[in-house]
Amino acid sequence: MILTTDGGVGALLLHPDHHVTKVYSVELAHNRPIHEGGGDGLVSDSTQQFRHGVVLADGSKCAPAKLELQPAANCICTRIQDERNSKNVTSDDDQMKCQARTQVRVHINEGKFHQVKRMLSAVGGHGVRNLHRESFGPLCLANMKLAEGAVRPLSVGECEQLRAMLPAFRACVPKRKRTYDQPKRHLPASNNDAAVKPTKRREV
Repeated sequence: MILTTDGGVGALLLHPDHHVTKVYSVELAHNRPIHEGGGDGLVSDSTQQFRHGVVLADGSKCAPAKLELQPAANCICTRIQDERNSKNVTSDDDQMKCQARTQVRVHINEGKFHQVKRMLSAVGGHGVRNLHRESFGPLCLANMKLAEGAVRPLSVGECEQLRAMLPAFRACVPKRKRTYDQPKRHLPASNNDAAVKPTKRREV
């Protein structure tokens, strides 16, 4: 989490039009039924779908993103399927639950509501058990070496990294006319107004 009193910097970093890369680490539980193949439920072309833009359940399409998968260790799903294929499987195996979790890393440039969970759900990964953000733009949590719950000011180098991003972002922001700095314009009188002559004040 980044805290700042500079509203301009915060807006530039958070606005989705600026495409600041955010990286999330996710754990997917293997909660798919064994008789359906087990595993985390991700479809085989999930990385390709992320690359081309995932279509969410509401029909909206996300910008192209990146999905990295790390195979889970100690997964019993494959063993059970091998036994099933060799006809050595028992009925009790269908009730077994795999305790393994697939490690996933998601790179996105947007900030939709619960976007990471919704993207993974769209490609079959419904078992999100742990999710945290690893990096935000040039700031990486691993490089900061912060203990859980700890807070510290940004270093001079980290501030410089953020400042280096700002000129490029400002170039993307459309310039708005500041009407309060412009001189007032006097509109020409209409024909009806021009025909009305001011009356002289009578002296009493």
